[in-house]
Amino acid sequence: VNTEPVATVIKPWPSTTVDEDAPVPFVGRGADTPSDEQTLTFQWVVEDVDHAGEEYTHTFTEEGTYIVTFVVTDREGATDSLEVTVNVLNVAPELEAQMGPLTVEEGDEVTFTATGIDTTSDQEGLVFSWDLGDGTAVDEANGVHGFQSFGTYKVTVTVTDDDGAEDASTFTVVVLEPIIIDPPPSDPDGDDGTPDDGTSWLLYGGLAALAVVVLVIVLWMLVLRGGSPEGAEDVPTEDEMAEVDDSVVEDDVAEEEVGRPEDGDEPSS
Repeated sequence: VNTEPVATVIKPWPSTTVDEDAPVPFVGRGADTPSDEQTLTFQWVVEDVDHAGEEYTHTFTEEGTYIVTFVVTDREGATDSLEVTVNVLNVAPELEAQMGPLTVEEGDEVTFTATGIDTTSDQEGLVFSWDLGDGTAVDEANGVHGFQSFGTYKVTVTVTDDDGAEDASTFTVVVLEPIIIDPPPSDPDGDDGTPDDGTSWLLYGGLAALAVVVLVIVLWMLVLRGGSPEGAEDVPTEDEMAEVDDSVVEDDVAEEEVGRPEDGDEPSS
């Protein structure tokens, strides 16, 4: 009577938990009678695929629970098998996003970019989604957007892998209302509408007073030097005026003496 072989699993046993895309080494051994032991064959059945050998390494690319079977067969066809449970965990993506400028005026464009980091099997299937906070959704990693109304907007970007795991980032964009400065109304009489606070009158009055003071100083200096401004007539001094008056008085007295008769003389006809 044939003796059935005995299977033994070295690792992993009886179960293991790994991340997706992480290699899992499987190692098994078999025992039988001396005449059959050298002829034993081994198989690892992983995801319904047979892999020959006592050792085999497999990489799981999707999360889930897998049953891996190790089978030992002797030359008479007798078998023994063991099952190993493998729990595969999904690795969530990591998001790197940028957006700017974060303070703009109405209509100005904002640039946004996003990249995701995930396992090799999930990298190509990453999905990006931007919720720009004003009712606009963009299913692209990169783009530009112009906000048409002033206000504060909460912007959210999300990256999702094929297993539904996601990562997200949030930005706050402040949209300012443009400041419009109306020109002052034109005045047909020449008034530009600028309020007069009296400064111009003070300025003009000060300049006029300064001009008068300068003119007085110049005239005074010319008088002290004995000169006069060009084109002006010479003005006699007080001493000259006194000499002129004395001369006039003397001439008047002489005329009176000539015309007056001496005492005892008859006036001539």
